[in-house]
Amino acid sequence: MTKQLLIYEEVVPLTTEAHANSHMRLITDFEFARDLRIVPILLSEFRKACLDFPIVFISGEDQAPFPVAVLSLGAESNQYINSGNEWNAGYIPAFIRRYPFVFTKSADDQQYYLCIDQLCKNINQLGEGERLFDEAGQPSAFTQQMLDFLKSYEIERKLTIDFCKELQDLNLVESKQLASKQTSDNPEAQEVVRLSGFMTVDQSRVDTLTDQKLLSLRKQGGLEAIAYHWASLENFNNPRFSS
Repeated sequence: MTKQLLIYEEVVPLTTEAHANSHMRLITDFEFARDLRIVPILLSEFRKACLDFPIVFISGEDQAPFPVAVLSLGAESNQYINSGNEWNAGYIPAFIRRYPFVFTKSADDQQYYLCIDQLCKNINQLGEGERLFDEAGQPSAFTQQMLDFLKSYEIERKLTIDFCKELQDLNLVESKQLASKQTSDNPEAQEVVRLSGFMTVDQSRVDTLTDQKLLSLRKQGGLEAIAYHWASLENFNNPRFSS
């Protein structure tokens, strides 16, 4: 089955009619994210995410750049999930942590609906884990917590879009590709492109910004985020990407 929204298989509205007796087990098996090669990252995540992942930009809404964490190169599967399907990094991106919950929009984009991937293996009718609805048919404390988390996620996503549009307006990003030789011990080996179609912030362009534009970036946390972005690129040297 073709997955929706990268990791979701069958998204349906969360309702008392369909999920009154449903429970949710804590997710410790990340098989659902094994095929991810990149994952969206929010501006507020840069500080923690830069310690584990390369953070780059790809074309998002209206062709504006949007940040993603690189999880694998080429045709490799997610290098941050081990053979036991455990997440093998210090930080788990919010996009992953919100699973199997997600917001969908109404046709007029004026309203959000809380939905769930009904094919998630952790959703069950066996009473295992957290209830999704209480005895009165109201969202449980767990569901309310997830609802609040998704609301915060949406707010942070919009702030991230604003930051990225600023990068675009200031012409700070440039296209890049990552290439490496097939064998490191052969100086005549052909270079192979392992990642393309991404962008990074160009330091020389940042250096030429006026004081006013630098101040504008700093006020929204942009300069700090750019510094985290640059630092994160060292993660391309992580041994997990060397195969």
